[in-house]
Amino acid sequence: RTAASANANVCGEDADLVELKTAIGKVDYKVSDPVEYVLTADCTLNGYEYKIKTEVVDSAGLSVYAEKIGIWEETDNIEVFTITIQDGLDEGTYCVNSMLFEHMNSVPISVSSGTDCFDVDPAKRDNGGGGGFLGLDIPGFTGLTAFIAMLGAAIVAFRRLEDQ
Repeated sequence: RTAASANANVCGEDADLVELKTAIGKVDYKVSDPVEYVLTADCTLNGYEYKIKTEVVDSAGLSVYAEKIGIWEETDNIEVFTITIQDGLDEGTYCVNSMLFEHMNSVPISVSSGTDCFDVDPAKRDNGGGGGFLGLDIPGFTGLTAFIAMLGAAIVAFRRLEDQ
């Protein structure tokens, strides 16, 4: 009990703090443009093995894309994965649903779903305008999103080291 209470509320040591987060590259895409999102498994426990199942569902709740991120052994309390749907998607509204599992457990320990949504607009097929950051199509914006997620992870890691 003493060891458990000493680890309470410490990221990377308290299993209750493990969290799966989703960051979508843009909220508006053009038809057939590649779609990108970033999954971050945060405060995971070192030495544990994890895996992720992720899917993109349309407004009717049908899965249009699914991917499994294979087993990894945690070593630094955070993992970042970038998922790209190269062929893009048809017109519509889509949401990302993801689940984080411990390797040998069929019950998810963290779920990121329902609130991470984006639109694919057919009107943007030809003119290329309007989507992206501040209403502008900025090449590499999704790469910027991934960079920001990794920068945030680095800041969290440095703060953990300072706390130790």
